[in-house]
Amino acid sequence: MSTPNTPASAEIVYSFDHDRLRRYLRVRGFILWVGALGALGAFFGLPAAGKKLESSRLDVPTKIIAAARSTGIGFGCGALVGAFCYLTLTHFRSYTEARALSLRVDGPFVRLKTGGFMHTDRKVHFRSVIDYSVVDGPLRRRFGLQTLQMTVPAGVPNGLIQLTGLRDCERVRDELAALDAAREHLNG
Repeated sequence: MSTPNTPASAEIVYSFDHDRLRRYLRVRGFILWVGALGALGAFFGLPAAGKKLESSRLDVPTKIIAAARSTGIGFGCGALVGAFCYLTLTHFRSYTEARALSLRVDGPFVRLKTGGFMHTDRKVHFRSVIDYSVVDGPLRRRFGLQTLQMTVPAGVPNGLIQLTGLRDCERVRDELAALDAAREHLNG
């Protein structure tokens, strides 16, 4: 990695912690699949739980236990389907997604490569980037990761480019901001 004082034509390559990122993507995918489909299964278990609560031949504690059992069975079935979907759709893709990620500075451009199912090689001109942010959350902190977030006016969903797993993310953000300011000063 170079410092912001490099010439405008120099190429600067930043590195990612691919192993931590892969583990993070796997855990996030598992939580999303199992949580979403488990909640959906519990929702579909509610009608049976409602019938148990309306039953007049059971006492109140038995009604509550039967309703909880119906909802729990629905959640369990949904969670099993979610685990299967995770294994078939997300588990192995997380490796490719983590390995495909790269960030480099090519002259006046920031070049980003992302991947997974579809690979994207994007060049964003420095003048198109509105701001640079470092974002983290509880799960990312658990894996020691941060996300570099760049706001651009258009061309990407929500106008945000997010790169999770960048090594020394805050320093990279500061370097990119300094390079951007130096280029504006030279062109301005």
